[in-house]
Amino acid sequence: MKQCFDLNGPNGIRYESTSFDSMDEIALMLLDSTTEAILQTTGLRQRLENGIKALEVGCGTGRLFLRFASMFPNSHFTLTDLTSKPMERARQHAQQEGLTNVAFRTLDVLEVPDDFKEAYDWIACAEVIHDLPYPLKALQGIHKALRPGGDFSLVDRFVSSYVAQNRDSDESAALYAISTFKCIPESYQQPDSEALGACWGEEKAFQLVRSAGMKAVGLSRCQGFFTLAVCMCEKAQ
Repeated sequence: MKQCFDLNGPNGIRYESTSFDSMDEIALMLLDSTTEAILQTTGLRQRLENGIKALEVGCGTGRLFLRFASMFPNSHFTLTDLTSKPMERARQHAQQEGLTNVAFRTLDVLEVPDDFKEAYDWIACAEVIHDLPYPLKALQGIHKALRPGGDFSLVDRFVSSYVAQNRDSDESAALYAISTFKCIPESYQQPDSEALGACWGEEKAFQLVRSAGMKAVGLSRCQGFFTLAVCMCEKAQ
């Protein structure tokens, strides 16, 4: 795929303001299932009830962490994205819900500033890593921001990393098609970009998490959605 793009590309649809409406609809559709899958992480619900500092990388329109903020008022939630446009909608949603335990910051996870270092007890990232040019560097940035003993929830479309194992799956076929016109053009902006696409898969995700210095402790499937799952990770004490 990258060789094809090298000839005349990448051509496709970048994530722009015109994408936010559809992204918001999808986020709402998946919200209940994603929330419950994340809370399968051992002890996370109790820690959120007691009060912790949480960070979302690539918040988009903010639906996921605003749900957690409404559920756990004792915790503080920082929502971040690379650009301010999607966060404008997230701010509007937070104001409409009257949430006071949230903050918003622009963040490039490939260049995490020092004031983020070991500042968060829990970090979540939903369907973002495979869209980035350097996914390992992004996971290393998350590792930097996570406190020792902290949890990381990696939400993504976890099919197999091996094409042959996905060939009989209609859902995988759809993800490959979407990736060709959306995910790969978004991530393949540099000659050495990984350009993983949405079918980067469970095996590749676990490998990169380990390479970034974290431990993958389990996979929690989102009920009703075959491929969407949460890779539950932790940083050593």
